Amino acid sequence: MKLYRAVSPQELADIRGYKGLRPILSSLQGKWFAETPEHAAEWGRKLFQPGPFHLLEMEIPQNLVDQMFRIPQLDRIGPARYADDGLLQTINQAKPTVTELPLTSAGYP
Repeated sequence: MKLYRAVSPQELADIRGYKGLRPILSSLQGKWFAETPEHAAEWGRKLFQPGPFHLLEMEIPQNLVDQMFRIPQLDRIGPARYADDGLLQTINQAKPTVTELPLTSAGYP
């Protein structure tokens, strides 16, 4: 399943260097994912403005997505899924495809 995440430039650098997702100091012990790129972009605009952010699309195996905690409406934006540190490690072992989406694409400004 494709899930989406808005990340800071620092988190993007960490993902590339670590070759996966992990909690960092001063963060939750896991990561939230949006189910649509539009919702991820909206979270990015709220969390990172006026600074820059990146929009990531991740193809995660459905059996791992099914293990995530899901909220149908997070922050009055839309559905979101949460993976704790242990599940993030399992996701990293599955080597999900990670693609950076351009923020200038239709629907993601």
